[in-house]
Amino acid sequence: MEKILNMLDDNLEDKVAILADKSKHSKEEIMKMIDDVIEEMDNMVDQNGAFYVVAGNLGINVTVSKEKKIGIKDLSDGMSNVTILGRVAKIFPTNTFSRKDGSQGKVKNIELIDKDSSVRVAFWDNKVAELEIKEITNGSVIRLTNVNAKKGYQDKIELSLTGQSVMDLINDKNLIKDFPEVEVASFALLKNLKNLNDGVDVSVRVKIVSKREKVTEFTKKDGSKGLVSSINIMDDGGKSRVTFWDDNTLKLQKLKINDVVELTDLRVGSSDYGKELTFNSYSIIKNVEDKKLENIEINENQELREVNNLGEIEDGERNLIVMGKIVLVGNKNSFDRDGETRYVGNLTIQDKSFQRRVTLWGNHAENIEKYKVDMIVKLENVSAKLSDYSKEIELSVGDYSTITDISKGEKLDDYDREMKLVKLSDVKEASNGMAIKVKISRIYDVNTIERDGRTLEVLNMSFLDSEAMPGRIAAWNDNIGKISKYSEGDALLLKNVKITPAGEYDASVSINQNTTVEETDLEIEIPVFQTASELQNNPNSYVKTSLNSLSVASLVEVSGTIVKSYSPNFYMSCSDCRKKLNEYSENENKGVCNDHGDMSGRWRVILSLVLDDGTDTVDIKVFDDVAEKLIGLDALEAKMKMEELSDQNAATQKLVMKEFMVKGRVIEDTYGDEPKKVINVNEISIIDLSKKSDEFLSSFD
Repeated sequence: MEKILNMLDDNLEDKVAILADKSKHSKEEIMKMIDDVIEEMDNMVDQNGAFYVVAGNLGINVTVSKEKKIGIKDLSDGMSNVTILGRVAKIFPTNTFSRKDGSQGKVKNIELIDKDSSVRVAFWDNKVAELEIKEITNGSVIRLTNVNAKKGYQDKIELSLTGQSVMDLINDKNLIKDFPEVEVASFALLKNLKNLNDGVDVSVRVKIVSKREKVTEFTKKDGSKGLVSSINIMDDGGKSRVTFWDDNTLKLQKLKINDVVELTDLRVGSSDYGKELTFNSYSIIKNVEDKKLENIEINENQELREVNNLGEIEDGERNLIVMGKIVLVGNKNSFDRDGETRYVGNLTIQDKSFQRRVTLWGNHAENIEKYKVDMIVKLENVSAKLSDYSKEIELSVGDYSTITDISKGEKLDDYDREMKLVKLSDVKEASNGMAIKVKISRIYDVNTIERDGRTLEVLNMSFLDSEAMPGRIAAWNDNIGKISKYSEGDALLLKNVKITPAGEYDASVSINQNTTVEETDLEIEIPVFQTASELQNNPNSYVKTSLNSLSVASLVEVSGTIVKSYSPNFYMSCSDCRKKLNEYSENENKGVCNDHGDMSGRWRVILSLVLDDGTDTVDIKVFDDVAEKLIGLDALEAKMKMEELSDQNAATQKLVMKEFMVKGRVIEDTYGDEPKKVINVNEISIIDLSKKSDEFLSSFD
């Protein structure tokens, strides 16, 4: 028969003594059991929480006859057996973890608010299911009885349920009215999503234009089953897609095509089709009346705009019609997504003005063999997106796009562009079909890479251009023969190449199957230090300067104060080539690479900060490992903390108003309203102000 132990909320020592007496174990044995539970759960519970677990393991149901009813603002570290009421403001996804004994645990967090404050509440293991059983949703008012308070992340008070905690859904209108309504993310038009960073929340009022009837089941990395489905939405400004994962797919059952709905607190992300949205555990769907949206015609091909100049296409544009001559046909790659095999491939097309890379998806990629060099094609209903990796605006051909061979009646000469001879300083964005004069400064050994069961080879060379700016040549596989016969010191004219301007790395020139190489004259001297790593490791290569004296492409050392931080940009990159993955699954850490298909990924982060040295303010960008070292968290940890705290600056706020020394390359950012100088950081360190003061005082000795 189960023993019931009724006690007041005494301190832990008193409770252990009572439990020892009732269970016939010594106090020392009880304390050891408590310590074992804490170790088993990786310190995720305190001694009070572990006490109730031990009591339950001994078959003793502990009830508390005295409870503390307080408001959220009155919570303090160490409180136990608290009773608290609040409205659910957010429900975060369930996280699973492995204990030291190999068993699986899970935790789910919610944010609870009252009229004065908010607090995060952790539900452990079996308590997670109660949220679903009792149909707790965003906006529900609940009572929590017998919960414990302790300090958590950033010393903020958090609540944790124990085995003896009780949760009740409150339906009493007199009680509910005392709690504030849940604030939702601001509403936006779909055409403005392109201006938002990945990871932020947004609300939209839209019409549902199509819906996947099938909810697809897939296997996650941990072996558990996952679910995914989606809807396409439209407002009078544009279109987008909303993806629903796991239990949230149940919300799709009540949605119908032509419904006009408000979707609140959706998460913004990116795919090859542009910005897309994810339905969160705390998102809400509400049917609304809106005559303007109700009358929108559902036509995936509506408002197509014909583009007569490939060079004038802008990031984020959709529903485009473009024509061009195919100058390059890339590879086809397959990947598994939502339980089926899909394909991705690429072409390069040109008109008289420009060359553009085109990514093909689905059937277009599967049948890439039918596209040939010199074929003139018309692409309809395509979108444009700035690639985070290539730094060029690329075109995307998806399910609703068409490709038509219009070679008959067209002249190839009409699509031949004049080869433009440029210097690296002329190239503001990654561009295909360029010509450049270079002098080879160093040749590296051919490097062999294993990728997707294939053996690839790449040859790299360092060079200087006609203005002695450094860069790198890359040639892969069959293209290696075009440059391998040349030596250090040779001057070359490279025609029909892709040039990527200096950014995080040196400028690069890519050799492709259409590239031609000729020897030429270039009278410049090759200095000692050329490669990016040598330049960055040579302290004399950085010039100390002030922010009002920056020149594009120079390597500089500046000191100043961080006066502002923007929301970090998180993205998942291909583990092979570091390109940004599309259609990624956060649960699986996998996504689709334009070049390699289905790939495992790694979260990366870019920090955007504002530096002030008293002469001027300049934006600085900190990438990957340097960014992680600066904030003391890897990209995934930082992303999870920001989501848990609903604070987009949680990872970077501690940097503001501190003084730093920065080394990096100055680039010109041309993507805003007007060009501006930005420093891409290679090295950053905090300045020890106390040491600086000592040095100043010592100058008077």
